[in-house]
Amino acid sequence: MKRLPAGATVYVVALVGTGAAALIRHVVGDLGGRGPLGPFFLVILLTGWLGGWKPGAFATILCTLATGFFVERTGFAFNDIGDGIAVALFFVFGLLTSWVCEISHRRGRRVQAQERDLRAGQKLLEESEERYRLLTEAQSGMVWTLRPDNTVDFVNSAWVSYTGRTLKEVDADGWRDLIHPDDREAMIATISTPLERGEPHEVQVRFRRHDGIYRRVLSRVVPVRDGGGTVMKWIGTTTEIHDLWLAREGLRESAVKLQESEKRFSKVASAPVMIWSSGPDKRCDWFNESWLAFTGRTLEQELGDGWLEGVHPQDRERYVDTYVRAFDARQPFTTEYRLRHHDGTYRRILDEGVPRSIEGRFHGYIGSAVDVTEQRLIEEQLLQSKKMEAVGQLAGGVAHDFNNLLTIINGYTDLMLARFTKEDTTRHDLEEVRIAGQRAASLTSQLLAFGRRQAMQPTVLDIGVEVAESAKTLRRVLGSDVEVSVESDGTRAQTRADRNQIAQVLLNLAVNAREAMPDGGRLTLATTVVEFGGTSANRHPRLTPRRYVRLAISDTGRGMTPEVRARIFEPFFTTKEFGKGSGLGLSVAHGIVEQSGGYIEVESEPGRGTTFLIYLPCVSDVS
Repeated sequence: MKRLPAGATVYVVALVGTGAAALIRHVVGDLGGRGPLGPFFLVILLTGWLGGWKPGAFATILCTLATGFFVERTGFAFNDIGDGIAVALFFVFGLLTSWVCEISHRRGRRVQAQERDLRAGQKLLEESEERYRLLTEAQSGMVWTLRPDNTVDFVNSAWVSYTGRTLKEVDADGWRDLIHPDDREAMIATISTPLERGEPHEVQVRFRRHDGIYRRVLSRVVPVRDGGGTVMKWIGTTTEIHDLWLAREGLRESAVKLQESEKRFSKVASAPVMIWSSGPDKRCDWFNESWLAFTGRTLEQELGDGWLEGVHPQDRERYVDTYVRAFDARQPFTTEYRLRHHDGTYRRILDEGVPRSIEGRFHGYIGSAVDVTEQRLIEEQLLQSKKMEAVGQLAGGVAHDFNNLLTIINGYTDLMLARFTKEDTTRHDLEEVRIAGQRAASLTSQLLAFGRRQAMQPTVLDIGVEVAESAKTLRRVLGSDVEVSVESDGTRAQTRADRNQIAQVLLNLAVNAREAMPDGGRLTLATTVVEFGGTSANRHPRLTPRRYVRLAISDTGRGMTPEVRARIFEPFFTTKEFGKGSGLGLSVAHGIVEQSGGYIEVESEPGRGTTFLIYLPCVSDVS
């Protein structure tokens, strides 16, 4: 059997109740008497209480009809209007009772709903508070809440662990003394306005830890508002950022140092000195702009071991050995080698390297290189000059004394020759002695010129004219297999010098060229006027800026090796066989040129001939 719906059950109660009330009314009627209408009213009241307005009205109608039925059966009649009013009042009161029950039902339902809502809200609140508690306890940072009057009403366990204080100990304003005294005033100034406006805010302060040490923390606070926008509570989090703050401060300091370092590096990168660096693997990892400008190569070409291609092959092994030994010993080193310039020539480089360490850790080497070509040239020239001067003084002194003796010997030889006839055999011996004396006198004359003790008779000469005159004699001296040519730019090349000494210089250089061309060749004598000043003076550091007469004597002979070229002006140095040269020809030429205030240099390579360049001051520049 199906169960009736809850709403239909009340109507069944109304039917059953009405029937039961009618039965009671019938029994009471059989017993005699009119019987009360009370059972019917109870049915209405019960139905209205259980079901409300509609079931009560239904029961009222049923009971009213039942009452009319029993009036007929028992002979009950409306004897007067009062009986009708009684039935009407019964009907009205039944309806009112049903309405009152309906109102009571509605009020009960509202109360039950409110109770349900209250219980549900309470449960949600408890669940929310539990979730909030678990959430705050799960946080590694400190979580806390403030009342609208800024007093603490909650702290999580992280707060208690960090500060060593419980909620009771930090209630009211007890949390303020945890702030570093020097930060309190600044903190209050920072948070006052946001607190008044109810705005989120954050602040950094030094916060006292449970061990009494102050650590820097970051606190963020947000408001909790009700439906009207009023701040009900403040929720805050506090996170220690001391290590991060120290790292940032260190990073800021490092950034400042980096900027300063970059400034210094930019200065180093553009410094006129060539600078390089290498890593701990011995391979070069950086070259500055001056180095790249010197070599004419790109940084990519120089990195690693690429820069070694520019080192002179004869110096490369020695330099690498010096570098490796110093690198392995972590010791500074200084070495000198020849490095190829961007114009293809090799220049002498003084290179110094020192190990570099950062916080005690070896990071390789950093070095500086300086072009010392001119300096070494000057040093070599100075050394050569001093050596030549010393030898010249010795040779000049000996030649002077020897020349005095030769004067006596040659004089007595001439006296003795006058005593003998041409047929006398003794005369022939004396003539040989005289010839030897004349040769010795010529040799001493060269020694005196070399030692600058020969008397000079300088006059204003046109070197072009002197060269043209000497060329006639040189063609006879050098022979037909040597072509002698004279060149000039047409400028009057005047200087002040001794005519005989200039002729001797030309003769000595021409004879030297003839020895270099055993199979014949061409000798070229070229004169021009040049001017040295500014950057052009760097090539000839011993020449002061002025105009010079330049005399170039070039041959097409065998040329000289660098070793021979370096000693070419040394006295008594010769490449000829023993007994075939005194080694004084070029030394004498060197001495005469310098004695005339000039300068002589040589350019030569094996198989490419030799050129002697003589520079003599122009007459307008000679005092």
